[in-house]
Amino acid sequence: MPGASKLTIEKVIQSSRPSNTGIQKVLGLPIENSRVGLAGISGSTAPETVAIETNQVAAKWDHGDGTSAVMHWQFPMPADYNPYAVGVSPTSGAAVAQNLYLKADLRKIDSADENADLAYTCKIYFRSTGDADLSTNTTVITQTLSGTRAAASSNLDGFVTYTWDIGAALRADSLRIDPGDILRICIAPHETVGTTDMDVEMTDATLYYLGTAAGISTYANRSLLS
Repeated sequence: MPGASKLTIEKVIQSSRPSNTGIQKVLGLPIENSRVGLAGISGSTAPETVAIETNQVAAKWDHGDGTSAVMHWQFPMPADYNPYAVGVSPTSGAAVAQNLYLKADLRKIDSADENADLAYTCKIYFRSTGDADLSTNTTVITQTLSGTRAAASSNLDGFVTYTWDIGAALRADSLRIDPGDILRICIAPHETVGTTDMDVEMTDATLYYLGTAAGISTYANRSLLS
């Protein structure tokens, strides 16, 4: 890196312009930081928290929980997020901008699969400072759960990793999230979970995005990439 040394490397990076490739970044979204309505998730909300092992917590949807049983996280989009950076889509494999996606482990709990087509949807809401209305995706972001099951919730068996491609929905809907936008990510079943016994559990989620090494992606340097 021209002009950089052990003494100046941080200053050089901070004054650099973001490229159109970006750096893979992750943001952890712990279950215990999520909310149900206006309240923090707890043992009395729907979904609720449950211990799946002595030192592990998950969110659990009971068999009677439906589309209104929504769990969400709300936070400012990280300042280093670069919506113009191009990366490989986790679903199509194509090189795309706004390569933004959510991953989490889920499992069904039951001795038999009561709902073979059960899917979990991801809905997003976001706004920039000064916006009069929230923006949201109309393109559905959904993942159908596999038939893999665990017989009880007191072990760690049966979890499967699922990916919700938020960037694909943003591109389809001609929307863009900018760094600093207030983002809410909502997760819920697309229908009632089960009929008699089947529950669903989900562990902590991770948001994947492409960022800039400079640490802050400003409107000035974003305009150079549009």
